[in-house]
Amino acid sequence: MQYFSLTTIGVAFVFLIISNAQSWKYISIDPVNGENTISCASGNGSIPCKNLTYAFALYQSWTQFKLYPGNHYLSNGSVLLQNAMLLSISSIQATLTTVFCLNNSGLSFFNVTGINMVGLHFVGCSALQISTNQNYSSADFTLSMQLVGIFFNQCKDVNVSSVTVSDGNGATGIVFYNTIGSIVITGSSIVRNTANGNLSTNGGGGLVVEFSFCIPGDNFCPQRPFSVLSNRDSFYTFYNCTFAQNVATGSDLASIIPYQYAHNTFGSGGGLSISFNGNASNNTVQIMDCSFVNNTAMVGGGAFVHFGDNALENDVIVNNCVFLNNKCQLIQPGTSGGGLRVEHYIYSNAASGSTNAVQFHNCQVVGNTALNGGGLSTSLSGTINMTITSSTFNSNIAQNGAAIEASLFTIVDGGLFEIANCSFSGNSVNYGSSNAYPLGVGTVYINGVPVRFSDLLSFDHNVGTGVALTGAEADFSQCTVVFESNEALNGGAIALLGAASIVVDDRTVMQFYNNYASNFGGAIYNAFLGTNIKTYASCFIHYSNHLIDPVDWNATFVFANNTSGQRGSTIYSTSLLPCTRSKGPVLNISATFCWSSRWIYQWSSCAKEIATDISSIMLPQSSVSAIPGQLFQIPLLLHDDLNHTVPSTSLLTATTSNTSVSIVDPQYNHLSSNYLIVSGQEESDNMVELTLAGEQVWRVTFPIHLNRCPPGMKLDSTASRKCICPALDAYQSSLYCDAQNFQTYLRNGFWLGVDESTNKLVVALCPPNFCYVNQSGWAFKLPQNDSELDNVICKPQNRYGVVCGNCIEGYGPAINSLKYECVSCDGSGFSVNLTKYIFTVYVPLLIFFLIIFLFNIHLTTGPANGFIVYSQVVISTFALHGDYHIPLYTITPYSDRLLKAYQVSYGLFNLETFSSILHPFCLSKNMNTLNVLQLSYLVAIFPLLMVLTIIIIIKLRSYRCCGCGGHSTNRIVHMVYAKIHFSPLHAFAAFLLLSYNRLCLTSTYMVNVQPLKDEYGNLVGSPRPYYVQTIDGTSTQYILEYKLIGAFILLTVILLPPLLLLGYPIRWFENYIVVRFSCLQRFYPVDKVNIFLDVFQGCYRDQKRYFASFYFFFRIAVNVAYFMTDTWIDQYNIQVVLCAIMVLLITILQPYKKKILNYVDIAIFTDMLILSLLSIYLYERADYDPYSSLPVFPYVVQYILIFLPLLGMVMYIFWLLIKYVRNVVLRHSESADIPSLDANENADLGKVVAAEFTSSFAVDDIFNRADGGNSYVPFGVVEEMINDQKHEGPNGKVPSASIMQLSERMNLN
Repeated sequence: MQYFSLTTIGVAFVFLIISNAQSWKYISIDPVNGENTISCASGNGSIPCKNLTYAFALYQSWTQFKLYPGNHYLSNGSVLLQNAMLLSISSIQATLTTVFCLNNSGLSFFNVTGINMVGLHFVGCSALQISTNQNYSSADFTLSMQLVGIFFNQCKDVNVSSVTVSDGNGATGIVFYNTIGSIVITGSSIVRNTANGNLSTNGGGGLVVEFSFCIPGDNFCPQRPFSVLSNRDSFYTFYNCTFAQNVATGSDLASIIPYQYAHNTFGSGGGLSISFNGNASNNTVQIMDCSFVNNTAMVGGGAFVHFGDNALENDVIVNNCVFLNNKCQLIQPGTSGGGLRVEHYIYSNAASGSTNAVQFHNCQVVGNTALNGGGLSTSLSGTINMTITSSTFNSNIAQNGAAIEASLFTIVDGGLFEIANCSFSGNSVNYGSSNAYPLGVGTVYINGVPVRFSDLLSFDHNVGTGVALTGAEADFSQCTVVFESNEALNGGAIALLGAASIVVDDRTVMQFYNNYASNFGGAIYNAFLGTNIKTYASCFIHYSNHLIDPVDWNATFVFANNTSGQRGSTIYSTSLLPCTRSKGPVLNISATFCWSSRWIYQWSSCAKEIATDISSIMLPQSSVSAIPGQLFQIPLLLHDDLNHTVPSTSLLTATTSNTSVSIVDPQYNHLSSNYLIVSGQEESDNMVELTLAGEQVWRVTFPIHLNRCPPGMKLDSTASRKCICPALDAYQSSLYCDAQNFQTYLRNGFWLGVDESTNKLVVALCPPNFCYVNQSGWAFKLPQNDSELDNVICKPQNRYGVVCGNCIEGYGPAINSLKYECVSCDGSGFSVNLTKYIFTVYVPLLIFFLIIFLFNIHLTTGPANGFIVYSQVVISTFALHGDYHIPLYTITPYSDRLLKAYQVSYGLFNLETFSSILHPFCLSKNMNTLNVLQLSYLVAIFPLLMVLTIIIIIKLRSYRCCGCGGHSTNRIVHMVYAKIHFSPLHAFAAFLLLSYNRLCLTSTYMVNVQPLKDEYGNLVGSPRPYYVQTIDGTSTQYILEYKLIGAFILLTVILLPPLLLLGYPIRWFENYIVVRFSCLQRFYPVDKVNIFLDVFQGCYRDQKRYFASFYFFFRIAVNVAYFMTDTWIDQYNIQVVLCAIMVLLITILQPYKKKILNYVDIAIFTDMLILSLLSIYLYERADYDPYSSLPVFPYVVQYILIFLPLLGMVMYIFWLLIKYVRNVVLRHSESADIPSLDANENADLGKVVAAEFTSSFAVDDIFNRADGGNSYVPFGVVEEMINDQKHEGPNGKVPSASIMQLSERMNLN
């Protein structure tokens, strides 16, 4: 090979000009002062021509064109200078002279020897020229045309100095076709020559040098078996040149295999394109101190070098150049070489050992981008020597080979590809947009090309493996290499794929620091396909001398702080078996890569940092269970060569042996690791055969059983045969179904289970606190199996059975709980708990009713009416939490305590005492909820028993005790009775008023049945008792007895009083039935009934006395709604309607005599209305957004409203007590005027009793005082009896018999 210096070339060219100075013809061009006449062609240049077109027409050999400073113009096509020698075009002065090309014009040289161009600036040149590229749009073989600024065709010896060619309009700046000899381009700039932004057309680019197979324009080229061109011994030099912002495009670039006439250089080399084709040989291209900046091409964004056909012994030398921010446009696959692309497509060498060579030395390759080889890309065949030395590659981007990519075109026969003394930093394989890009590999990526790394190399902070090899061997035997802080998918520093390997020897030092792989092999990754039984020679790391045992290797490996996302923090390999060789007869696989102290790891146990692919699989011992259509994990235990657990592998195929079962959603076959989806008939069995693949392929067979669909889901009847979700309104809208995760959720307050008689899945409303309630959400997760439903729904509440109606063994229903919760009965004994029950239930009731009875407190009139209704309703059917359908616990963790606070406060008015404050306790584990309801009946009738007891005691006043002191004792008994003022009518009314709601609620519990409904809302099985679904050892007759008791109380105690109150004002029963049938008067004492009804109706206006029944009907309606509605939202809506009706009726009818009482009850029912509306809001809010906490404000408003009636009543009673005390003082002062009875006189006891009754009723009938004193029924009777008394005894005294008669009438005997 021949190398020439720039000085030699320049001296020879100048000597040639001087020695023939007398033969030169001078033509000057001055666009200002010149003239286009024959005078300017004199040859001495004294008279300038005016324009270039006229001047160039005068050219001949030995002509120098001198251009004056200023703007010159070429127009109307290409100016052709041909068949001449020694043509020079230059500027007269050092000032740059500009030549503007108009109307697709340019400059063309053909067959000219000795061309000199100096100090010119060509702008916008783009003349149409022939090319060597086949026109693939034509059916016949033709060569394409192209646009070129300055065109050299078959010329020789060219010098271009200080020339700028820019802004070519869709044209290539300069083209050299088959131009030989010495070509020197120095200090020149080729910039902004583009294809008008249209990347689908041919053209553009900076400068093209081509030694072609075909003669440009020769359409008979395909008929020639060889090239007729020689193209030998040329020397091209580019020195201190700039190639910037050029764009080269070509539509047919990737559609051909470059061979002979099928070459296509369009779109190759955005800044510079060099092609050696045909018979080109012994040519040299030297590129020194040049810059390639922001150029774009389809191949070789900055520069392009191509060797083809029989090109031999050609050299390209790139020295001390900069490749910055060049890129390849990704229009089609194969665009490579963002900075530089080298192609060596040589199919056979003419002479043995002959080769082409590329030297890339001391260059900076920064910020270039391509699909392959962001900095440099090469594709090799034949014999080539390519060396990359002392260069830096920084911040380049490509999918494969961010800095360097080398691939094999055909077999490389000899030659050398070497990378020496280079550094690679900040390069990335994340090629594409910022949001989506394919994952690439390799800062340096070598595919099938033998490569040698030598001297000192460094790889740091690259994204993508430092060095990635596919089927290639990399020789590190003369190298010190440092890999630091690189990251990749697999192999942070080195990735060896296929049969790739690295060679080391005693001069090798490899250091790996802080590298990371998101999958496998933080430092080194090795993967190959096929069996894991390999020979030692195939180990991916081997010594240059295969005879040396690994224990004796002198190569040094240092690993520190390397990590991986999955396995093999330092080294990962498909298998270690090919590398297991050490001294001694025993194969010690755990010692692999831990052979000597030259293998330095972070941990003392190096095996912790090494992992392999699967080497063994443990199958499940029994059948695998799965749900039809659900993604499930395959229960395989996988281990690697070092017995480490392998967490997952890739599933390639899966098949089943049963035609009723199929593998569905095949996309999971590749996306998941050890997951599978199987569909088919429920409760079916079959075999599944899997093909698993890591780097090795495994076939695994195991049995599988398809379970029933999760509770609430059902098997799709279509071909999919997988479990699907039911309709949204299925199962009373109690289920939420997550189809993606095959998971169902049950709303709080519902029960779900299997009906044993029909084997259907059924749903029912659950009694309060019987079923599990999720304290942190509106629903809870159901198990995957029907058999586990009881454990999830009932067992947390210590229950089991349908709607969790039974307590588990050893537990019984708490007798002091409003929720009938099941508690342990193995603690305190029966007598202790019974004592607690009596003292916390009956003793408070005894005191409460004694106060009411003995002080004759009237509860049936005045403001007590609405307050008692409110008290009973808000703690029974108006539950703010909606049986925990409204998650108040998301507002405050003390919600249950706050609920209990108002329940206890209002409890006495519903006969709920303070027992609920105590920890729940039971009497016996043999009790069930029906037994507790029996006790509830007993509590409800306890006030009635007290009334009867008091009546019996008072009856004893008419009898004289033995030894009693005659008239004096009798008088004292009557005086005590008179002071007590007990009224049986008011006592019985108080019992009915306070026990009414409890009796109604308990009886409704007794008779109500809980329907079990299937998916479609159809009733399933026979109706069950609401609170006890299955009673062990209890017959249906036993349950029937409870129902009959409840029904009897509902039809008599519950329904009869409001009917009587409704009918009494029109006296329909009395006037039309009792009066006509005198025999009925025995069973219907008209006088007593009327007096009793007046107790309830005395505070109402005469025309509105029927309104007293509405308060009872309101209780009935609320209780009926509570039991008949399926959801709490329906219950709340009915409550709103009922309260609104009551408010409307009271507002319109104004039933009370005193207006203030109308306003009080309107306020009370409005309070209940607002409570219900707020509950509806909270319920809907929880249903709409079940995962968020409820707002605090509505709940605070509810809590304030619920205590307002109680606060008002307390204030009212306090005011009455003040009045009572004042009246007592007045009464005692007035009692001194009443005459005392002498022991020997027959005093008028009737007057005394009347006087006492008069004075006491003035203050004791505290609720009656508010209604104007119109219901003094007992006193009215007494007054009437005294005033109408016509017989007087001796001395004008009232006989004792009359007093007894009066007393009897008062007591309605």
